[in-house]
Amino acid sequence: MKRKTLLLHVCCAPCMSAGIEALAAEYDMTAYFYDPNIVVRSEYYRRLGEVKRLIAALGLDIPVIDGGYDPAAYRAAVGNEFGGAEGGRKCTLCINSRLAAAVKKCAELG
Repeated sequence: MKRKTLLLHVCCAPCMSAGIEALAAEYDMTAYFYDPNIVVRSEYYRRLGEVKRLIAALGLDIPVIDGGYDPAAYRAAVGNEFGGAEGGRKCTLCINSRLAAAVKKCAELG
């Protein structure tokens, strides 16, 4: 029987680590790294590298799609809430934009 597929939105390795092994046991998974609120380019690529490193360290065969470094998308998503409180409306807007990007990627991948 063919396993279900899953595109998992990933913002960083620590968050991904919470359930990646359990999900990988159930799904043919692809990780979609998309985190436009990282302003410093080197930090973006460091975090992407850590996601790949964790997957390899766990011995998992999970491809990683890089959603692209795009801090302008974050600013557009949060608008006037930029600089607002952590855990506030800014975060809701940011998460919504990330999930919308993941849905779009799912549609592209079929």
